[in-house]
Amino acid sequence: MNFKTWMLLAALPIAMLGCGDDDDKDSAPENSESDTDTDTDSDTDTDTDTDTDTDTDTDTDTDTDTDTDTDTDVDNDDAIPWSFEEDPDPFSFVTFEGPFTAEVVVDPTDSTNTVFKAEMPHPGTCYDGVTIVTISDPENSIPAADFSISTKVTARVWSERAGVPILMKFEEVKETPKTVETFATTTVAETWETLTWDFASPSTGDGIDSAAVYNRVSIFPDFHCYPEGSTSGSSAVEIFYIDDIAYGD
Repeated sequence: MNFKTWMLLAALPIAMLGCGDDDDKDSAPENSESDTDTDTDSDTDTDTDTDTDTDTDTDTDTDTDTDTDTDTDVDNDDAIPWSFEEDPDPFSFVTFEGPFTAEVVVDPTDSTNTVFKAEMPHPGTCYDGVTIVTISDPENSIPAADFSISTKVTARVWSERAGVPILMKFEEVKETPKTVETFATTTVAETWETLTWDFASPSTGDGIDSAAVYNRVSIFPDFHCYPEGSTSGSSAVEIFYIDDIAYGD
């Protein structure tokens, strides 16, 4: 074997070392999966619930009930109007001249009502009458009449006869009083009716004086001066009922 042949044979294994099956070459894994799952769940739930309920309920109930019941003799609640239903009953009566009686009684036509009754002889004397009193004092007075409300005074009247003159008189309680008086006349018998006394048209005496204090009232039923021995009328005793004395028509 010559040198050239030897060299060829020597090189042959080296060449064969570079020849192989590519399928045998596995220089790296066929599936190289690098699964880096970084799940950072930072759930910061900051619930700041500041409930400041400032309920300032200042209930200042100042109930000042000053009930000063000073029982003096002058009580405007006892001034006109009068229904004779007042409680307590403030009325008293002062009669004059003949044997005359006056009182608060049950209405003979309505048992639920109370009225003023005047009973007098018939025929009587000229000035048979009664003073209505609501103030207990020596002057037999009432709270002053207020003619600024009305110059008229009304009342319901029951009389046994029609055509009976009834005098109503207001006066001052003083030594030389101012007075004002006038008439109203019944028109029916044994039936209630409303009569009106108009003091703007006085029958006698003074007219209304705005400066006067009219704190006495008197009523003269059947204001007549009958002749002595007269038997006018139907009975020896005559009865009148009066109710609801008030200002106005």
